[in-house]
Amino acid sequence: MRRVLAVISSAALMFGLGVGVTPPAFAAQTSPSTVTVTYAGDTTVSTAEIVGAVGDTFTVANDFSSTVLEVRSVSGSVSQGGSDCSGAFACTLAAGASGVYTVESLGSFQIVPAFGSGLSTRSVAITDGTSGGSTMNDPALVYPTASINANGGTCAGPTQYIKYQGQNASSGTFTAPTSTTCTRTNYSLAGWARSATATTSAFAPGSTVPIGDEGFTLFAVWRPNGIEIVYDANVGLGTQCLSDGTNVTTAVERQTTPTVVPASSAAAAQAPCTPPGHTLTGWSLTGAGPLTLVKGAALSASFTGTSQTLYAKWEPDRFDLSVQADSLINNGSPLRICAGVSQLVTFTATKNGVAAAGQIIDVQTLPTGRPPTTQRLTTDDLGRVQVSIKLDPNFIPLAVNGSFVNQVATLVFFERDPLQCVTKSITITGNRTTVSGKPGIIVNGTTTGFKKGDTVVPYIRFPGETSFTQGSARPEIDADGSFSWQRKTGKKASVYFATEDGNLTSNRVTIQAN
Repeated sequence: MRRVLAVISSAALMFGLGVGVTPPAFAAQTSPSTVTVTYAGDTTVSTAEIVGAVGDTFTVANDFSSTVLEVRSVSGSVSQGGSDCSGAFACTLAAGASGVYTVESLGSFQIVPAFGSGLSTRSVAITDGTSGGSTMNDPALVYPTASINANGGTCAGPTQYIKYQGQNASSGTFTAPTSTTCTRTNYSLAGWARSATATTSAFAPGSTVPIGDEGFTLFAVWRPNGIEIVYDANVGLGTQCLSDGTNVTTAVERQTTPTVVPASSAAAAQAPCTPPGHTLTGWSLTGAGPLTLVKGAALSASFTGTSQTLYAKWEPDRFDLSVQADSLINNGSPLRICAGVSQLVTFTATKNGVAAAGQIIDVQTLPTGRPPTTQRLTTDDLGRVQVSIKLDPNFIPLAVNGSFVNQVATLVFFERDPLQCVTKSITITGNRTTVSGKPGIIVNGTTTGFKKGDTVVPYIRFPGETSFTQGSARPEIDADGSFSWQRKTGKKASVYFATEDGNLTSNRVTIQAN
């Protein structure tokens, strides 16, 4: 039942007539009430003006014991039990009875004594209080107000509706905004609720919302057009995080990342931030829960149209470093090599079992009795760096150390018995290059025991071939024992060199595809 507001006429107050009148609705009031208009023995009415709105109710009490009264619409319109009171005898009131009437439109109605009783007809005004009365102008009164909160979206049009005629609402109701007036990027309006965190709506868009005796706020309930995912880094607030691999930021600054994605999307491969020394393995539905989705896995179809938080799952990083010299793997154990013969030392780094490309390895060469030398090298796509060393018989032994994160690998070289060493050697390295503006490869070689002008023969094999093919070029050896050879190709290639008689061959190198 809806409330109506009343202003008691000065005449009624003068004669002390009893009227069941309630003040205008305050924000603290919760129970509905009605205004009672009494037609009493001296043919007066207790209330000359009713302040209210369409849809409000009032009660007329017939104090006579033997006279039937009639409530009849005049300039305003009222109804009783759904029946229009504009016609004669449409809404009658027996002697000593009371009836409840509904305001259909503002104006006035009459209380008419029936059947020629000789009593006077009396009029009662129904107004919104802005004229003829002081109720609506009383600054102490607080009228129930409904407010609209777009809750992350944007709404055009009114955002506040007050319960009285003439301001943004009619009859104490209003129409809940629709998706035409309230929008949010990547979301659809599902309806309205009294809580900002509600996931289900109490009022559909465009539905009629009543304003009762208390003010309230309706919050938009949004449905994502796809899946709303909140990625949570799942780290403590005091944890330092790497936000982009280089900058360090606190977890609280970038702990979560909300995003709306299509229903067919995959779980992210990167968290909002990464705690140092850890690698993302996937996502969980709770902070301490088990791994539910590996990174890159398809999001569950049940997530569609909902908001879902995914919590990062981490594993401590594992680092490994290995070393070899001319294909001889011998970490930490001495290798005996021929003095003056170049050795290609290769360090290979892995992170979590995968080649650590683009990482730094510090390589230190420590010849006995001479100052050490240090190189900071960046690994290739296979996680490798290479250095060439040559053992000087005057400074033995020779150690080569590689350092990668918390891993160290070492090779120690001693001189082999000269009688076991060949007098000639060929050592090569290979890399990608450009040959006459085309993709190509380059092989650089160093030799011992050869004279300037001697030639060597290249042999090359491509993927799918079962044997090496002899190249047509014959690079010449310089005075310092080095040579260089190039060839156009974008393919992966394995290469070695040999002497003209084929009795001595170099090491083999494999150069990856362009």
